[in-house]
Amino acid sequence: MEHPFRSAAIGGFNKQDVLDFLEAQAKQTAQAQQELQGRLEESERQGESLRRELDEANRQLEAVRRALERELEERGMEPLLEELARVDPESAGRLHPADVKRILRALEVYRETGQTISRHNRESREMPGKYDPLYIGLAFRDREDMRALIDRRVDAMMAAGLPEEVRALAAAAPGDATALQAIGYKELLPALEGRTSLEAAVEEIKLRSRQYAKRQLTWLRRNPAIHWIYWEKERNFAWALQIATEIITAQGLQ
Repeated sequence: MEHPFRSAAIGGFNKQDVLDFLEAQAKQTAQAQQELQGRLEESERQGESLRRELDEANRQLEAVRRALERELEERGMEPLLEELARVDPESAGRLHPADVKRILRALEVYRETGQTISRHNRESREMPGKYDPLYIGLAFRDREDMRALIDRRVDAMMAAGLPEEVRALAAAAPGDATALQAIGYKELLPALEGRTSLEAAVEEIKLRSRQYAKRQLTWLRRNPAIHWIYWEKERNFAWALQIATEIITAQGLQ
């Protein structure tokens, strides 16, 4: 007598056929999961390897930078200018002797790579990319909406205590500190010192922020490979994430 399990049918299919089909599907799913897990683990290994390489490179650069800073403190600028004129006459002729930051950077690149900073930058630009990046950009469709968001953001920063933050930084840092040149800090200082009104300083922050955002967009739009996602009146990150995921999938990336 045939076993009832094998004789029963579902929609014209034998139960065993259905079970075999489900088992095959389960195996395919398990295999796909294993392959995905393998790709994830390989990506993690590559990412960890890259992080180690970057950490090591950063440690080496930091050591060179600290050595140059010690030399500047102990011996002054003149020996460093002489070294730059000897190893990189182009940079020595182009940089102002008071431009300490760029002079140290030029010497840092030479000591680390054995190349002048001009040659190093030129070869870096000409070098084919190691990776094939996918660019996704976010922007407002109407620039007026971006300007309105910037203005609201500045108002929120003021309400959250930006003047007090600038006042504390100004008291602790030298007047030429890089942080005090940032948008928001630079414009508030005259108001805190009584040289202009707080209202005028806030309007200046908004203007400079809008100009900076415009420069960023102008620079980014030079890259034709960017896939732009345009917001309407308000930012919708959930929707942007969905569109970005679709773009990534369409490019064959998982």
